[in-house]
Amino acid sequence: MTGVLPVLDPLAPGEPGEYRDELVRVVRLGDGQPRTSLGPVLARTRNFRLHDGGSRVEVSHVLRRPDLGNDLTELLAGELFRPGVLAGSALFERIFVGVVRSTVPGALPAWRAFYGNTLARLRSRPRGRSWTADLAPVYDRAAALVPPGRVLDLGSCFGFFPLLLAGRDGYEVTASDLVPGSMRLLSAVAASEGVPLRTIACDAAAVPLPDGAADTVTVLHVLEHLAPAEGALVLAEALRLAARRVVVAVPFEDEPSTWYGHVRRFGCEELAALGEGTGLPFTVSEHHGGWLTVHVA
Repeated sequence: MTGVLPVLDPLAPGEPGEYRDELVRVVRLGDGQPRTSLGPVLARTRNFRLHDGGSRVEVSHVLRRPDLGNDLTELLAGELFRPGVLAGSALFERIFVGVVRSTVPGALPAWRAFYGNTLARLRSRPRGRSWTADLAPVYDRAAALVPPGRVLDLGSCFGFFPLLLAGRDGYEVTASDLVPGSMRLLSAVAASEGVPLRTIACDAAAVPLPDGAADTVTVLHVLEHLAPAEGALVLAEALRLAARRVVVAVPFEDEPSTWYGHVRRFGCEELAALGEGTGLPFTVSEHHGGWLTVHVA
């Protein structure tokens, strides 16, 4: 899943219709934005243009408010990254943030549109090929495996699942992520929507909470971003923090999706090996990817 790089502040002030940092410039075409301010076009797709921006990677786009949402991950991957027009997960995330920020004026209004569209699409259970269509059944499955009580989500990224769960009766939800900017953003959006959600910025392998701090700890689409040794530390930390169960979900891919920052491939055998290594009762199942549930108590 796409997140927000540690060096980025997703709520930083910016110019309407444009986003820039030291490495990228993203401009939305239309609404009076002069095309002459952009460098020569180097590559052209349905929704994006890559320009010669000198020291910056310069991208323009034609997306509008209804286009915002995490389906943007598939749009960027399909048009710019899979074909090799651009490369690298860091660049992917910067351009992702740039598209959101350049589409709607104002930092928080832009992200509220992004979250609102994404959550509405997840709740509608869409079909077809998209990030939303792929992840909606994952979140439904996770919610079915997590009973009411204290829930800690590790590696929350944008925090869609914690937001969905926190809106239900009987849940006390904490989201966590390594990137402070992601957690500041999630806190701001949750507060603006009146959703009771706690956030913590921390390493998933070193969470500043006591043993058994949550009834259930969820680790959803996190381990594919980590090398085996790092993933083992995160799973051990999840087991320390869980009073009752740990729920892990991973995608099943033929090859890791490097533009999303995936570095590891999983199948049922790999999940079973993780479960056996805990020395605790566990189950492995397959539903739009793989699932490992470790029963702590």
